[in-house]
Amino acid sequence: MEKTNREKAVSGQINPDDKKEINDYLDGLKLDEAVPVKDFKAIVKKLVGSRGLFVYFVWKVLKEKGLDADKLVQEACFRWGEFNGKKMGDIRTPKDFMKKLSSKGGTLAWDQEYKILNDKVASKEFYSCPHVEAFKQAGATEEEVAMLCKELMCYGDYGTASPHPIKLEWAEPTIGEGGKRCVMMITCEEK
Repeated sequence: MEKTNREKAVSGQINPDDKKEINDYLDGLKLDEAVPVKDFKAIVKKLVGSRGLFVYFVWKVLKEKGLDADKLVQEACFRWGEFNGKKMGDIRTPKDFMKKLSSKGGTLAWDQEYKILNDKVASKEFYSCPHVEAFKQAGATEEEVAMLCKELMCYGDYGTASPHPIKLEWAEPTIGEGGKRCVMMITCEEK
């Protein structure tokens, strides 16, 4: 019989003096209980925001070192996206791409609404952005947030789309640029 998550979290070499403290701590984590959607959404937002913070601090360090931080981080974001895009497998239509790109976690974390989903066009709107929220918490200026969003982080999306016969565009100013939402449009690649 497989161990529970709670049982797996207890070391086989537990320090006897710490056993009660460890057990009380693990009991509080409720490792084998279902996570309410509200809590799941908060966890995913925090994880996505952490990725944005990492990019922000790499960008800041590169700038401080006198390197072309914008170009280097943009390229890294694109490559990260391209790596993920290649793992998606066979994509032939905007609908295929949107369905493989999207997830429960992403839908909840970005407060997404799906507008169009067919073989010619797919579209969704984002009403929240954990990356932008993280940039602001770290002290980024409005100008930095706009640039980090559209000129760096969005390149992850462009990279994800790049291996496929589709075109990804942001149809209006993003949240990072001061928009009320981000509108992702996926269309068939022009031939």
